[in-house]
Amino acid sequence: MFTTSVQRCRTQMLLGWLPAAELTEQLLNELTALILVGAHPQLWGPDLMVERASALTSAAAQVYVVITEWPAVHGSGDRAAMARHLEKLASRNRDVAEARTSFVDGARMTLGRPG
Repeated sequence: MFTTSVQRCRTQMLLGWLPAAELTEQLLNELTALILVGAHPQLWGPDLMVERASALTSAAAQVYVVITEWPAVHGSGDRAAMARHLEKLASRNRDVAEARTSFVDGARMTLGRPG
């Protein structure tokens, strides 16, 4: 859900729009849920999984920060600043993808592969 909401925000930003208030609120709710789950390390077992869950939630929080900075950047009317900000968002999205991959790989190592 979080990734889908991020992509919806990003699409609106790429079009030069401000993400709808309802969408940013939904994004915050999804981030909060992700952070709450990540805050319970007993759910993840070994220290490796705790570290990877923490890295994932931290990366997701950075995406949220970048999205919430967009209205100020957009309001400046500075096209170059807007382009840099969109690249920053892309970079933070890559960080989330890497953290998610690392988390899933850790889960597979910890739990084993199906079959």
